[in-house]
Amino acid sequence: MNNSLKYWLAVAPSFLAVAGIALRAELLAAHAVEVRLEVAPFDPMDPLAGRYIATPLAIARLAVDELRNECPQAQLGDDVWVELEPASPFWRPTALHGAPPPDAVALRGVLRGQWENSWTLDYGVERFFIPADAADPSALNNVSRPQLLAVVRVERGGAALLADLLVDGEPYALWNARQPRPAAGER
Repeated sequence: MNNSLKYWLAVAPSFLAVAGIALRAELLAAHAVEVRLEVAPFDPMDPLAGRYIATPLAIARLAVDELRNECPQAQLGDDVWVELEPASPFWRPTALHGAPPPDAVALRGVLRGQWENSWTLDYGVERFFIPADAADPSALNNVSRPQLLAVVRVERGGAALLADLLVDGEPYALWNARQPRPAAGER
């Protein structure tokens, strides 16, 4: 076996793994259903990950007795699918499932807490990264408290991708471009 073949046999698995991750993200972005979900904002700074707006979804805490519950025996750490239906201005939950429902849009979450008839779920789309010098629409830093909606792409199996953040109905990038910038030395 020549050195060139050995090299390609060593490099190919790493390349294929990275290509597979990128392809999955592209397929999710291109073929998933777009839903808009209400956000309860919070603006932290993570020194390792950068500046982001925490985007805890309003549906992260659900009153189980108000929904059709098809997985009443779910335990902490279990995957739960939250069936969603369109409403205005954001989608609303209608049912809980222990597996992806075949003909409905359902967001997969992990059951993180249970208290009486309330469940807390983590959907994996709770951070929207923004540039360090970008304007911050979170309610903690603004008197006007704009409405924030998460634009989430949901694939058939329930996997989700946070695609954008709408600030009073406007995509974040457009909203941010219109915001005044502090003068040099004011940051």
